[in-house]
Amino acid sequence: MALNISDIYTLESAAEHCLMSVRSYSRNFKAANSISFTAWLINIRLNYSLELLESTNLSITEVAQKAGFNSEQIYRKHFIKKYDISPKGWQTLFKSTKID
Repeated sequence: MALNISDIYTLESAAEHCLMSVRSYSRNFKAANSISFTAWLINIRLNYSLELLESTNLSITEVAQKAGFNSEQIYRKHFIKKYDISPKGWQTLFKSTKID
């Protein structure tokens, strides 16, 4: 399964792709990765959003969409929870520290 970060992924679709029950897939995923599927997916999307914030001039709404979040509000909530700064604050911080 090739990962296109902005596609919709669910625990159910991942389990189906692997021909497993949701319960078995979830248990096996967590045992192999020490993190739930949903938390893993959010982390992957947040990491990709960091690249976009640091290397593009996209709006926060565009970054949220390209990173696969359903809304800017959900994106902002997860971002602040993980990094303790808003996406705009992160973007501003990296724009001001860039050396040209």
